[in-house]
Formats: sequence, structure tokens, C-alpha cells
Amino acid sequence: MVYAPSGGWQARSDVDASDARHGLHSHNGFDDRGQGGNSYEAEDSWRDWADVDAVVECGGWGIHDPDVVEIVKKETLNVLGIPRICSGDQVHIHCLNLQENNFGDEGVEALVGYLTRNRIRVDILRLFKNPNVGNKSASKLRELYSQDARAPPKELHVSNCSVGSTGAADLLLAIARRWRTAERFQGKAAKAAYVRLDNNRFDLESVVGKLQEANFYIRQGYDPRCRHSDICEVHEVGGGPSLIMIPQMSLRSLPSRGGQWRQTPAAAEEPPREAPREQPAPTFKGPPEIVEENPADPPKDCEGAPIRKGCKVQYHDDSNWVGLVVGFDFKGTAVIDWQSGAKKGERTGAGGRYVRVVADRPEEVPVQKDRVMSHD
Repeated sequence: MVYAPSGGWQARSDVDASDARHGLHSHNGFDDRGQGGNSYEAEDSWRDWADVDAVVECGGWGIHDPDVVEIVKKETLNVLGIPRICSGDQVHIHCLNLQENNFGDEGVEALVGYLTRNRIRVDILRLFKNPNVGNKSASKLRELYSQDARAPPKELHVSNCSVGSTGAADLLLAIARRWRTAERFQGKAAKAAYVRLDNNRFDLESVVGKLQEANFYIRQGYDPRCRHSDICEVHEVGGGPSLIMIPQMSLRSLPSRGGQWRQTPAAAEEPPREAPREQPAPTFKGPPEIVEENPADPPKDCEGAPIRKGCKVQYHDDSNWVGLVVGFDFKGTAVIDWQSGAKKGERTGAGGRYVRVVADRPEEVPVQKDRVMSHD
């Protein structure tokens, strides 16, 4: 349930009834010990977002550690239009913006304690450009992703701070473990958490080992919306959906000096927006670009028939995952338009290690003029 100025004050009986319905639906009348009754609040739906007007804006106010909670509390009540937050109320905020302030680890610790004690759900939490926010803050933020009944933030912005490898690893582990248990909808996994950690005092290579010990790994990826030139993703070892998307960082990047805000315009923190439609640079990560096919020497990395432009291929042994080869990229890898399967409607590159030809392209039969007969 969302409290917002447009929605007004909701009756207490409505909140209790909603809790009861969610509890019966999620736990079938049994608590976590297998006993009857619902002893704790049911989990909110991960797909629910708060009203876009429920934005607590405190960016650039020069807030110090002792004032964080008091200011956030006051502004939250003003935005939601309620006199106080009562025990058991389901408070849902779309965005809490605390960028460019003067608080540090103590302020973040107090903020997290206030949010968890009052069970305030925040979709987007912005803490970037706070140079005093370090490892202790990052480790404290993981409490927002604990295995409780409240859905955690979908977006977390902690770039341009002073976070080191220890705090970053603790935070990423907590988020990955929480997203692994995220609510699925119609069999589809929840959208990956969006976490900004760029321009801090660590690089991703320094946290890979700790993630691998917990059966997670980081790999390079690309942003399908073309908003970021570098992006990494956290997955479970052995496969599975993306759990965390980490823009503006790569496994080859060097550690930056925290608190230094000089950066390229593409790396600057700003609300998500669509990128202009233009041709990507040669090093830009994105869907493969088709170059001229070399029919004289096509890639022969598929046993049996070579992969050629116009032939139909399938992914591994999945007969439902079929696509059409539309060309080859500059590496000679086939570029495939998927017509069915998990990537239906997308264009990706795949070599013979992953696809096999199921229908070769029809051969072009030239018309022979001498065989054209005229009839009187």
C-alpha cells in the first residue's frame, strides 16, 4: 500500500485487512515455524512501485550525521501527507534522494536503522557524491537487503563515495543473495538490481574472489538500452538470470580515488533516460554489427553444414529456440535474428559451439536463357 498526497490517509482497518490477505496468500495460514497463524508481515510484491510523486528530495542540503534521520523523517511525513508513522504501517517511497551532502558512516547507519525499524520501503535510494560514505556505510546498507518481509531497493546509487573492496563485497553479496530469492512473475525472474558503485576506492577484480566463495561470479555484459558503455553483471555460478547490474564499471578498470568527482558526462549520476539514436562507436558494447559476409571462406566451426547467411539454426538441442542467420560480425561470428525461444525478437552473435544448422539456405538456381522455349 502506498501513502502519497494523491491517495490521502488510508484507514487503519484497510491496512490490517491487507496484511491479513497477504499473509494468507503467501504463507497459507502457517508461520515460519510451521505453526498456524501469521506471525509476521507477508512480503510485498516485488513488481509494485510506489507512486512517482512519493519522492523525498534532500539532495545538496549540506546534511551532517546528527541531522540525517530527523530531516528524512520530516520530509517523508510531508511528502506522504501523514501526521506520523504508526507501528505496522506499510510506508512505500518511490525515491529517497540524499546525494551531495556532508554525512558519512554514522549518518548512513542511523538512516538504515530508521528505515528498517519503521519498515519503510524505498524503491530508489540515492547516496552518491557523499565523500565521507565508506566501507562501514556499504556494510550497513546490506541490512536493507536482509531476508525479511519487505522488498528491498531496486536501485542503489553509491557512486563517487569512498567505498573500498570490503564494503563493496559485503553489499554485493547481500544484494545477490536477496535477489536469488526474488518473487517471480509468470515464471520470469525479477529484473536485476541496479547498483552504481563506480568512482570509489576499489575495482571489481578485488571483490571477485569473495563473490566466488559464495557461488556468485561477475561477468562483462552490455546495456540493451545503450545508456552505459561499460557494464558488469552478477550471476550465480552455473548460470541463471542476472541478479545485479553494475553500470560504468568493468573487470579491467583500475581503482579510482574516492571523492574525486571529475568524470565523463556518460558516467555522471542522473535519472535514467533514453539515449539518442545514433551509430555506436567501434568499442561500444551492444548488439552485434553485421559486416560483409565472405562466401568464399565461411566459418566452418559447425560440424556437418557450415553456417551461412540465410540458413536456419537452433541453440544447442532446444528445437524451440530457432533463429535465422542474417550475416557475420567482424570476428566472423554468426549474427542471428531469433524467431522463437528465450531471445525471440533479439539479435545476438553465436558461433558453432552454441548453435547448429537445422535448415540450409535455399540454393539460388540461375535462369538459363537457352532453356526458355517460345511456343507458337
